[in-house]
Amino acid sequence: MLSKCANPSCSNEFHYFGEGKVFEIRRETSSDAAHGSPGKKRKRIEHYWLCSGCATTLTIALDSARNILVIPRPNEDADRAIA
Repeated sequence: MLSKCANPSCSNEFHYFGEGKVFEIRRETSSDAAHGSPGKKRKRIEHYWLCSGCATTLTIALDSARNILVIPRPNEDADRAIA
């Protein structure tokens, strides 16, 4: 459940979907005997929210181990200048 901005240094609370940006992350995890057949993959969807202020400069990404990262957004103007 979304409750606050995904930026750890921001304390803004989530109130409604019209504000900020919601990210949907699909993960595949190994199942254990308590949740299904051993070795079977389970899919789950997680949601993360960045408030309007943080969403202008930050984005959500996954590292190689599929951990959630809050990172600076790429500078789109610099990308256009290079191309």
